Amino acid sequence: MAPCDGDIGSVDPEVVAFARIADERLREDPRDADALFVLAASRMACGHLADAAATLRRLARVRADYPGFWQLKETVHDALGEHRAADAAAWAAATHRDS
Repeated sequence: MAPCDGDIGSVDPEVVAFARIADERLREDPRDADALFVLAASRMACGHLADAAATLRRLARVRADYPGFWQLKETVHDALGEHRAADAAAWAAATHRDS
């Protein structure tokens, strides 16, 4: 998956670099929680919110207690206009007290 699918100029080059590294790590280990989180965050930064949400679903199956997971999930769902899912993620963040 390309980091920003051609709109690289509008995104911090470090985001693009981190996305590429995450992509490489996921080829080696599809269950790499760090790489999944970085990929989800980078997809969100690139404006690919549906991809970010899909990557977060993968991360949830691997490690739903990943630090920052619920906050990122809330942000992505809110940006998608999925307010119930965003509220549920906010509640889960408060319950899990992740950071």
